[in-house]
Amino acid sequence: QDGNYERPAGHPRAGDTSLLTLMIYLNTPAKGGETNFLSYGGGRATSVMPTTGLALVFDHDMLHEGAPLLKGCKYCIRTDVMYTRRKD
Repeated sequence: QDGNYERPAGHPRAGDTSLLTLMIYLNTPAKGGETNFLSYGGGRATSVMPTTGLALVFDHDMLHEGAPLLKGCKYCIRTDVMYTRRKD
């Protein structure tokens, strides 16, 4: 699981919170490097193969892992999607 980030007091957007993970794959590895989404009950994992340009967005609470990279290099960008609570 990924942890939430909350912008601290004093920041211009204090209180904004991350709820989603965004991954963008910059290349396609020769072998391995999948992102596996796991079942809490020990069931079958769902694998996402990294391919150039693919964007993956998922809730921080989803249980996941990066599979071992077996051949080549894997380049990706991982960041959080931030949310602001409405005041009304």
